[in-house]
Amino acid sequence: MIAEITIALIMATTPMMADDYTSDSQVGYMDGQTQTVWVTEYCPACNSPAGHGSATGKYLTDGDCACGWLPMGSVVVIDGKEYTVVDVCGTDAIDIFVDDDSGVCVCDRSEEVEAVILPPRE
Repeated sequence: MIAEITIALIMATTPMMADDYTSDSQVGYMDGQTQTVWVTEYCPACNSPAGHGSATGKYLTDGDCACGWLPMGSVVVIDGKEYTVVDVCGTDAIDIFVDDDSGVCVCDRSEEVEAVILPPRE
């Protein structure tokens, strides 16, 4: 189980928009904290019917991700690459968007990784 205690505590809170964000409002979460998280991928083909659409209305591109337990606008650093939370997903994972217009799902990543979680950028 992925950082089971921390994720369970965080998921018990209501997802927030960047304007509502404070570190103290996320139980078990601190800015700059490294966590073990489950990472998956999604693409326009498997993001049906939205394609490049997101919960925030942003057109999804590489560098975007979905998460159901972090505030919108949070930044997740995985393997030195930054991803911004602009979408939601229905799992405990951080779901990284892969920009591919082939019409065929190209997603194959599903693994535990170490990620640094940063607050939303103003």
